Amino acid sequence: MEHRWGSRKEISLPVALHRPDAEPLRARIENLSLSGAKLWTSAPLPRFARWEVRIGEHVVPAWIVRRIDHGVGVEWCDFAPPVIATILRASTGIQRRPISMPAETSSERAA
Repeated sequence: MEHRWGSRKEISLPVALHRPDAEPLRARIENLSLSGAKLWTSAPLPRFARWEVRIGEHVVPAWIVRRIDHGVGVEWCDFAPPVIATILRASTGIQRRPISMPAETSSERAA
C-alpha cells in the first residue's frame, strides 16, 4: 500500500548529498514528489540520517526514510520545497499564471 503524500514523477537529475561529518556524495534523483524522492547512490546510507540534497545551487534538507536496491528513499524536511515544486511544474508542463480579472463589459461601464 502506498503511503506517500505526493504522486511521484520519473526523472533523472544529478544531485550531491552533503552532511557536516561526511564527504559529499554523488547521487541521482530517479523519481520525485513534493514530499520526497528516490535517490540512486552506491553509498550505503543509514536510515534516519539527515542530509542536504544539493540541486545546483539549491539546498533541500532531507531524511533517509528507507534503504532500497541501489539507493535510498528520502523525505524532505519541509513539504514542497520551492525548488522541488519548480522542477515538478517544469517536468509536467504545468505553469502558474497570474489570475486576471475579466475585462469590463460595456453594460458594466454604463452603470
